[in-house]
Amino acid sequence: MPVCLAASAVIAAGISSSAFAVDREFVAVANTPSPYNFALNWTGAAVPGPTDTAFINGSRIAVTEMTLNNIVDGLRVGTSSTGELRMPAGVITAGGLVIGDGAASAGLINITGGGLTSSGNAVLGEQSANDNRILISAGTLTLNGETFLGANKKGTIAVSGTATVNTKRVNIANGPGSNGTWSIAGGSVTATQDTFVGLRGDGTLSQSGGVSNFSRLQIGQENESISRGSVIVTGGTMNVSGPIVGGENSRLANLIDISGGTVNTPESYAGANGIATIKISGTGTLNNEGQMHIAAGNGSVGVLNMTGGNLNMTGPGGWILVGQNGAGSFTFSGGSIDTKIMSIGQDPNSTGSGTQTGGSLRSQRTFIVGEVSTSIATYNMSNGVADIGTVFDGIDLDGAGIFVGSFNGRGVINVSGGSTMTSRTGMTIGYGEGGPSEGTVNVSAGAFNTSTAGDAGRVRIGVYAGATGRLNVSGTGFVNFAGPILNGVARGGVGVGGTGL
Repeated sequence: MPVCLAASAVIAAGISSSAFAVDREFVAVANTPSPYNFALNWTGAAVPGPTDTAFINGSRIAVTEMTLNNIVDGLRVGTSSTGELRMPAGVITAGGLVIGDGAASAGLINITGGGLTSSGNAVLGEQSANDNRILISAGTLTLNGETFLGANKKGTIAVSGTATVNTKRVNIANGPGSNGTWSIAGGSVTATQDTFVGLRGDGTLSQSGGVSNFSRLQIGQENESISRGSVIVTGGTMNVSGPIVGGENSRLANLIDISGGTVNTPESYAGANGIATIKISGTGTLNNEGQMHIAAGNGSVGVLNMTGGNLNMTGPGGWILVGQNGAGSFTFSGGSIDTKIMSIGQDPNSTGSGTQTGGSLRSQRTFIVGEVSTSIATYNMSNGVADIGTVFDGIDLDGAGIFVGSFNGRGVINVSGGSTMTSRTGMTIGYGEGGPSEGTVNVSAGAFNTSTAGDAGRVRIGVYAGATGRLNVSGTGFVNFAGPILNGVARGGVGVGGTGL
């Protein structure tokens, strides 16, 4: 009888211990790779279960095996000191994931096979400024909660090889003074919710290979003086189903740098309300379906810098706006641009400037310098080619070709060096509909042409009351107009034009 009572007590104790959450520490020999799925390597001589939180600290290295299929309430690696989880195989499913919690801690998860899933939040670098990392070169990483890379300090995810990574919302550099990095060198990455690069700290998203699919990229998001984001693409394919927004509010040096690979997006911003640069060079390609906003908001500063590569505005509304409501600038020395419309200095509060020293620009419908903007918008062209408009196909001539100073705006085009600017649909210098306007074209070298005969290739200088248009030709400048020059008379316009012609 006493034996039976003792046995009953042992069974009851076993049931009681598994019914409540337990913190289980990995206690294998430090600095020695040891099996994760070996009970004696854990406190309580039991592998963590569904109600337990697994801790890997004390310079210990846990290694998973192919037979592992472990469910835990939480997984914490390097939270009080250093710790490492190696996953060449097997599966772990955790309710939440923390890497690098304490100030002196550092955690590493290295996935080379198998799969790790976190159904809750994944937090890397809560308080630790050391390297808190997830490295994945094969297998699958699934983060179904919110992911923090550099929650308040430092955190990194590096994807390579044949790995597959699936996330929802990702915050790269979440807190003031934090540093977060997400690098993609291969494999496949999918983020189904917004990715914030430099939410409140210094964040970097880089891609050199593989395929990534993002819902939306927000770069330099919140605080004006402490958040900064960089997206750097040197290879692979990056697909963004929503806008790429550089410089949402941050007034630091936010950057979108494409020197290789391909980026596809419906819309992009450099300086939404803050400061940002879009840079295209080398063999990089940006396919932008809709509008590209360079300095979109009041007080914003945006730069489009192109030294090579390709910028394709692929949709019917493809439109590059340089200085939309803020201060926008465009420098172009190499590569190729194909857009439907390009505007330099668009709205009343904007300032816009463009400098072309090389490359090939094709604006299929309209090229505008100084529309509505009361500051003087400028386009300086000393080399390269600009091909504007289309041979007349029944479109409204008032909305096609080159416009310099229109709708109460002020604009100047300077053509020099070995450059060639040609309009297939004519041009208007000083277009006064909507208010007094002032347009000037100075040709001191290079060539300035229209290529269509008849009214479709007309050149209008000072159109509508209050408009002022000037065409100044000097030096070795070459001007060739296939259509007629209408000086201050088209549509009943009154203006001053043809000075120096």
